[in-house]
Amino acid sequence: MFQCSMGANVSLRTWLRASYSSKARLSWMCSAYLGQWLRLWSGHCTVVDSHSMHFSSRNLSRTSLAIALASGAIFFGASISSAEERFTMVEAEAGSDVQVIGATPAAAGDWPATFRFSHGGKFCTSTLVGERAILTAAHCVDNNQSGVIKIAGKSTSVQCLRNPKYQDNNHYDVALCLAAARITLPNGARYETLNSDSGSPQVGTDVTLLGFGCRSAGGGGPSGALYQGQAQLALSEFVYLRARGGAAVCFGDSGGATYFDAGGNRRIAGVASQGDLQNVTWFTNIANPAVASFFKTWSLANGSTI
Repeated sequence: MFQCSMGANVSLRTWLRASYSSKARLSWMCSAYLGQWLRLWSGHCTVVDSHSMHFSSRNLSRTSLAIALASGAIFFGASISSAEERFTMVEAEAGSDVQVIGATPAAAGDWPATFRFSHGGKFCTSTLVGERAILTAAHCVDNNQSGVIKIAGKSTSVQCLRNPKYQDNNHYDVALCLAAARITLPNGARYETLNSDSGSPQVGTDVTLLGFGCRSAGGGGPSGALYQGQAQLALSEFVYLRARGGAAVCFGDSGGATYFDAGGNRRIAGVASQGDLQNVTWFTNIANPAVASFFKTWSLANGSTI
C-alpha cells in the first residue's frame, strides 16, 4: 500500500500499460492499485508490503517505485521468485474460524479441502480439487515449485505448474499442484468440484469468497484464519469474473476458490486473483476454455483426475 496526499485515482492495470520509465506519467499517477495503493508526494512514497502482510514504511524514489511494482509485488499473496524455494500447505486448524474483507466466521470443518499456502511468512490460499490435485493462483507459485502439504499430521510432497497462458497482467492466473500421493480428507470429506459450464454462473449470481487473508477494508485486520464472505457476480468475461458488494479478497486470499450454487451443489467458479481492498474482486474464470484446456492437459499428463 502506498500513501500520499494527491487526489487522482487511476487503476494499476492502466498504469502498468504505461511506460515504467515515464516520469511524466508517474508524476500524476496516484492511488494505483492491484495488490497495493499508490500515492505520491515530492517524488517519494510510503510503502506497505502486501507480500508479508506486515506494514512497513520506507521512502522510494519514483524510479525505485516503478521497479518495485514491475517486480511483481502487486498481488494478494506470496509471489514466489525461485523454483528452488519450498512452500508448505496446511489445513485450517480444527475449531478455528473459517479472512476476506467483510467476511464472517464459518466452521473450518465446512471447508476441509481449503489450505493455507505459506512460504517464508507469506501466504496464499489453495484448494484440493482431486485426490492429488491442488488449485491455486499462478502468481502464488513458480513453474515446478515444490513443497509439502500437511494434513492430519501427514506430510506429502507436491509440485506446482502454472497455466502456460498465464500473463503478467494476471490473465489466466491459475496453477495446479500435484501431490506425490493420494490425499485423504478427514471424516470422508470430498474434494471441491470445478465448474465446467461456460454459461454459468451468470451476472447477479450470489458467490461465496473463501481465503486466509486480512479482513478489513484497506488491508487491515488479522490474517491467517479461514473466513468466508458473500458477494454478487457483477461481470462475466472470457478471462475474468468480477464480484462486488458484501465482501472482497485481501492480502493472503490469492488462489482461494470462489463458489456458487449449481442445483444444490457448490461449484468453484473462479480463483481469486486481485481486488480493490474494498468491495470488488477479480477471479480467473475456471470455465474459460483456455483454463479448462490446461486442466485437461495437466490431468492427462499426470494421471490425476480433477
